[in-house]
Amino acid sequence: MSDFTVTAQNVRPLDGSVTRSFTLGAALAPGDAFFIASDGDIEKADGNVDAASARARGIVVAIQGGKALGAAGDKATGVVFGPVAGFSGLTPGAQGYVSDNAGKIADAVATFDRFLGYCESATVFFVMPVLSDAAS
Repeated sequence: MSDFTVTAQNVRPLDGSVTRSFTLGAALAPGDAFFIASDGDIEKADGNVDAASARARGIVVAIQGGKALGAAGDKATGVVFGPVAGFSGLTPGAQGYVSDNAGKIADAVATFDRFLGYCESATVFFVMPVLSDAAS
């Protein structure tokens, strides 16, 4: 399994993206895959901690004040559906999954099988999270 390469300063939503405002529950950066914690804050999605943290809902595209790294309590914008730029070396048509490395997107399933979207081009990832758990 390999994680996709993302350059945080190049991450941005593209036309057609659906974005939402969130509060960070932990440190996150643009390009991080996130899940919504039980308190409503977002944290890094992680494919090998538990089913809840593996349920990615989107990708962070901006932190309040243009910060490179946000802290708990900061506001952030996340794409919950649609194209996100800022990646490199993607294979168009390839699928993306929540990685065992917190906040990352991988080219293969992790411990918990969670689909997050697909590679639209070499530099664009299309967020399209599956909202149900994989069959066991």
